[in-house]
Amino acid sequence: MFDYNSISHAFEEAFLDMKELFAANESDFVRIHGKEKNGSADVSVGMLDFERSHVEIVYIASAPMYAEKSLLECRIYPDKRDTSLFFSPYELMYDVFGGARESWHFPYIESPERMKYCASYMMKALLPFIDEIDEIACDLPRCYEIYEKKRAALKEFFKNDEDYYDDSESSLEIFALKITYYDGWLSRLISTKAFSQLLEGENTLPLVRIMNDPANPDFFKKMYAENSTSSNFPFKTDKDADSLSACMESHSAVKNLLILCLATIVSFPALYLLYFIVYTLLLSVGFRDALFTSSVGSALLVSNLALISSILAAYFVKRPIIAIFSRNRKRRLAYHDMLFSGFAKKVSRLLLILSLLVSVILIAFSACRNYAFYTDGFYDNSSFFEISGDYYSYEEISHVEINEKNALVYLEGGQTVKISSMHKGSREQKLFSELMTEKGIDVKEVQTEE
Repeated sequence: MFDYNSISHAFEEAFLDMKELFAANESDFVRIHGKEKNGSADVSVGMLDFERSHVEIVYIASAPMYAEKSLLECRIYPDKRDTSLFFSPYELMYDVFGGARESWHFPYIESPERMKYCASYMMKALLPFIDEIDEIACDLPRCYEIYEKKRAALKEFFKNDEDYYDDSESSLEIFALKITYYDGWLSRLISTKAFSQLLEGENTLPLVRIMNDPANPDFFKKMYAENSTSSNFPFKTDKDADSLSACMESHSAVKNLLILCLATIVSFPALYLLYFIVYTLLLSVGFRDALFTSSVGSALLVSNLALISSILAAYFVKRPIIAIFSRNRKRRLAYHDMLFSGFAKKVSRLLLILSLLVSVILIAFSACRNYAFYTDGFYDNSSFFEISGDYYSYEEISHVEINEKNALVYLEGGQTVKISSMHKGSREQKLFSELMTEKGIDVKEVQTEE
């Protein structure tokens, strides 16, 4: 189990060690607990309150399935009287930080050691600019311009949304939700490998595609333009602080796919055996008085259902496979537990349970889909969703023809019953021929089906 709590404690230790350097008027560290049952905090916040501004270093442990997990970020309130908007350091990159390129965003932190390093790294990078941030509120035109840029970015992002903002109380609530949505979108944007490359002066092909979005923030466009006109960017992401690259390297799509394939292969035999046992039990209980039965397509159905269930079960089997076969076992397990948690794990568990239930139901119908032979006659249960099929007495049969794949039963009234999957030379075909001969019915072998 991924230990968010130890990482949150490491964040607290790093914050308490560094906070005195900022000479803030007030500082505090709070934990906001959510629905996690293990007692860990969903969000931990280190707060630095200055005369006119407010800064928060925020660790978001658990997050929705589409958002970054175990994220450390910085939120700046240039004018602490206005708490409706906060700014990422990247949004203030050209207004406060002089275009300086720095790492301010650390998603997928997998260990207390990396958290301590990232938190210290961020606060050290922030320290030289604290006085500049606190002076913004004193310069009203500058402060107004900074906040208007953010509002303009929000309006551009929601330009097709008619109820974006008005003066009604309900719209103010909607506006607050939209700010949260925008900040989440921005967080996901700067948590991409393409943005890390942009920060280091590269304009990669994925980045070119992203740039086609007109809603991209102003700092994004300026960085892209700078990269296009200059190659002199000495900044390189600190390897120990680059939590995103560490996660992508350790939990790459190729490695994850290989592990899932191996987990599926491991799961398949167990689930096939389980479904086969269920099928055999249902067949033996439901047709215990029959002399024998000839099933229709049961093996293929059981195989397909076992394959589907094993793919879903692979998400739960892959953890022990990682523990056994991975070289960096501790780190790989940390990333697995971090990424495969919360909503994603609940949905996967629900789909697996649903798959098991549906499979058992389909296997029950498959067990009933057969030809059951008794002492006085046989049942044609070849229709899939019929529990009890048509009954034919042996006295009604005039003769039987057997070809390579099927048996044709000709009745006295001229009707013909086709017993499919009665392959020539199979156990069922031999038992069927012996039974017909025992009942005095003429059995003919033919080369082709008439």
